Amino acid sequence: MVLVDFKKAKSKYCIGCFTIFFVVFIIAALATVLSKVPIVFLRLSELDHGEIDLLITPNYLESGRTLNYTKIDLEMFPEDPYRHHTARRNDYMVLFFARDCPGRDPFNWTWMYSPDSPTDLCGTRCFQAHCGTSTHYVNVLMIDSAKEKSIGLGREWTYPPLKKGQIYFKESLLHDTGSHIGDIVYLEVNPRAIWGKKWKESYPKFNMLYDVFYVPFEIVDSYPHPNGKHSFDLVNVAMVEYDLFLPYMFQFLDPNEFPIQNSTSLDLRYFANQVIFNYPPSRIDPYMESNYDLLQSQVLQYVNFICFKLGYNMVWDDLPVLSGLKDTKMINLFLGLIFDIILYILLFLCSLLIYSLLIIDVETKTFHLAIIKLLGTTRGGIILYVLMQAYSYSIPAWVFGLIAAESTTFLLSDVIKTYVGFPLPPHITLSGFLWGTTMGVMIPLLASIFPIYVALKKNLHDSLETRKNRVKATKVKLERADPTKMISWSTVLMGALLAMLGSLVYYVLPLALLSFNLGLIVKIFLFVLLSMFFGITILSVNLQRVGEKIFTFVIFFWENKAIRTITYKNLVSHTIRNRKTFLMFSLSLGFVIFISVTYSLQISTIYYRVQQSMGCNLMVYSSMYSSINGAIPRLEISLDSQKGIAGYSYFSPPLQIPMLSDWMELKNIGDILDFQHTVYAVSPNYFDIALSKEFLSFSDDGNIDPYDVLKYIYSPNGTGSFLISEIIKSNLDLKVGDDLRLKAEWQKQVKIEIPFRIRAAGFLNSVPGYTFSNLPVLPSLDTITSWTTFHHFLIREAKSVRDVPIWGICVKLADISREEQNNIASELKRVASIYGDITVWNFNDFSVPFEKSTDILTKLFNISTVVTMLLSFSSLISSMIANIYEQTQEIAIMRSLGISKFQIYRIYIYEAFLLVLVGSMYGLMTGLLVSYTFALQQVLFTNYPVPFTFPSIQSAIIVAVAIVFSILATIPTLYNILNNPIVQIFRILA
Repeated sequence: MVLVDFKKAKSKYCIGCFTIFFVVFIIAALATVLSKVPIVFLRLSELDHGEIDLLITPNYLESGRTLNYTKIDLEMFPEDPYRHHTARRNDYMVLFFARDCPGRDPFNWTWMYSPDSPTDLCGTRCFQAHCGTSTHYVNVLMIDSAKEKSIGLGREWTYPPLKKGQIYFKESLLHDTGSHIGDIVYLEVNPRAIWGKKWKESYPKFNMLYDVFYVPFEIVDSYPHPNGKHSFDLVNVAMVEYDLFLPYMFQFLDPNEFPIQNSTSLDLRYFANQVIFNYPPSRIDPYMESNYDLLQSQVLQYVNFICFKLGYNMVWDDLPVLSGLKDTKMINLFLGLIFDIILYILLFLCSLLIYSLLIIDVETKTFHLAIIKLLGTTRGGIILYVLMQAYSYSIPAWVFGLIAAESTTFLLSDVIKTYVGFPLPPHITLSGFLWGTTMGVMIPLLASIFPIYVALKKNLHDSLETRKNRVKATKVKLERADPTKMISWSTVLMGALLAMLGSLVYYVLPLALLSFNLGLIVKIFLFVLLSMFFGITILSVNLQRVGEKIFTFVIFFWENKAIRTITYKNLVSHTIRNRKTFLMFSLSLGFVIFISVTYSLQISTIYYRVQQSMGCNLMVYSSMYSSINGAIPRLEISLDSQKGIAGYSYFSPPLQIPMLSDWMELKNIGDILDFQHTVYAVSPNYFDIALSKEFLSFSDDGNIDPYDVLKYIYSPNGTGSFLISEIIKSNLDLKVGDDLRLKAEWQKQVKIEIPFRIRAAGFLNSVPGYTFSNLPVLPSLDTITSWTTFHHFLIREAKSVRDVPIWGICVKLADISREEQNNIASELKRVASIYGDITVWNFNDFSVPFEKSTDILTKLFNISTVVTMLLSFSSLISSMIANIYEQTQEIAIMRSLGISKFQIYRIYIYEAFLLVLVGSMYGLMTGLLVSYTFALQQVLFTNYPVPFTFPSIQSAIIVAVAIVFSILATIPTLYNILNNPIVQIFRILA
């Protein structure tokens, strides 16, 4: 009987099979891909921080500045998994250019250290005199190419090992220095910085004439990306070969002064300043754990053994890959939660669709079921019939779904390998197979429960009556006053469920907070959001009729009143059946909108966090706070000469740095309450230059205009005044003009404290570039003052305000194109590179990768909207087929009354369109409401004014797809009916 039914309704069978196939395929493939997601994050971490599991550097406070790599290699770590290591040196050197020494032989060392003639008055600095026109500071990496390749350091590094006298430049360094491939450059080598006292012991005659050496190298190639060789942020990088450096250097030393036979104790393997340890190749397995806490525990066990052997107090350790994974642990956790949501949503939607197909089949086969009951079929037979029908969809869909998932995984393995560089198993994982199988088994089982109940409770007499119209405008329900029947089991179930969930949250939330279990806290928040999501969806179901009425008379106000009224009456009479389709569109689209808007909010939050922390979109700064003072004249010339710069402002380092203070505290006059603070100085125009429109927020009270407050603290009355966080004002009950104490502390053999009396000039909630808050959520806050007041604290270190160290320059750009902005940043980088450790930060460099991924994901979300509606379209087709066949008598009557075929087409197309549109709009509003709540929480936690983005493109897609689907869902069925004579239409049974 089941096979006969499917032969008669091939389209319905295909819809059911495709739906389960789609879910099994998506879940199996998604579970497999998500199990490989840690590899993607591993690759991202490696690209940013280098393919370095453990970086050991000497603790110069305890063991000197070098490490004896020979001992480490031969004696300490001869076995797996600890024998995969290599030595490096990273030295900061001055770079000179042969182009600045015209007519000089770069490979003849004699002219570098002595005058050319008696008239050449270069003294002991002949090289600088002849070649010192322009210099550049570089990070010189000495690498052992063969060893690094064997331990998997730079898997995608395709450059050949360097020979003597050859050097690689990072492409940005090549550009900044104006060099080209084949150019000759000189490295200024300070032997005391590399070999220390050993150099003096080997060459006692070493004197000031040879305090530095100049070694020529040929630039043989440049690389645009380090590909794991070093961190992406390491700038001005040049590479030379580790083992060849020492013998090559001696070619350019006076053999009489520095005989090479004395250099046996200077082997660079005894003087490494970095030792890199990696897991055995290919290094994947240790990082396949998606739980960061467990991963960290495993990595630390590996690291602890190495540090124990080397001596904990003798070395410093850094975990570049693990630190990069820490930055993405929340994303990994978020993806796992998203997978859980997708799993439950698809399970619900697919079960609802199969339920819709089954219930429609049961309702349309009422007469057939009555006949087989008369023939003696038991209740068990009816149950078996419905289950067989459900699993007839599931079994072939499960098989083909797993095959499709296997094929997709096979294809994706090569694609993923291209991006991450790791070979991946080209088959679905066990978890993918189990999840796909679970979905294939659970969906028909859940979908069959209610259809079985409906089939069993059908009245035999009513089922055999075929002349009655099955569309009932009114229903009468009689209930016996039986105490056992007066219990509403749905209410009992809902109450018990809510009580259980409330108890869980009441216990689990404090448990998560007390145990600092971030994953559990995020799951609780997500659970609350999902509860809100389902709650709003249920509310929208109850408001379905209201929405349909409003949309009917608003959208079709121009339509014939009779057609509009019939359309609405059809929606009312089909409410129960249409509710399943309405729920599918509402729930699925609400979920897609929620995910897409939430992603947009997360990207905006990341942008705002970076912009707020920096304060402006273009900045020049130095971690060595004093080094930028010497660069100020050239930087100012560059800034003033470039068009497109609207202005710039200076800011100081933390006051603790020049004062050499351990920390600072802000206290009330009574010295009772204290708050850890960091003091900065900014220029009077800082608020005009920084991103004040987005991030500057003042307290409600105050007698000074926000943009004049900095000018006030530069006035005579404002001397000694500070701008302070709003939370300090509320905690200390302060007002503008009140006095406070700023206490600096030095933790030496005896604790030293020096209090300073300051005055509050204003209170701020947030400031671009600095940490201010109106909530007690931050352990340390910032405060701002003028350069003159800042100088008062440094009266011993700085004789005048001009001597106060400048940490950086905040640059405001005019309304110019991105290309022009990048050109300005490039010019500033060129100037800054002359002075060493000065960084030029450009927001465009940060945002470009996010913009590319956002464009891709926006298209993916748009496609997901169409796919989601396509999945729900199956339910729309089945509902409209049942609705139309159920009203064949009404259609025949309307035709006999003179209503045209085109008008009937319009009635049912309108019904389908309104059903899809109302469900989709409710889903859109549900997703937006939940997303907006999520955005409010983000603003509360981050204090960033993140804008809320309306998904206009997805809304347009929803309307367009609703029009297309309403036509496709109704015209084929109506065409088959309306092509018959009116008399024949009367005879068509529902």
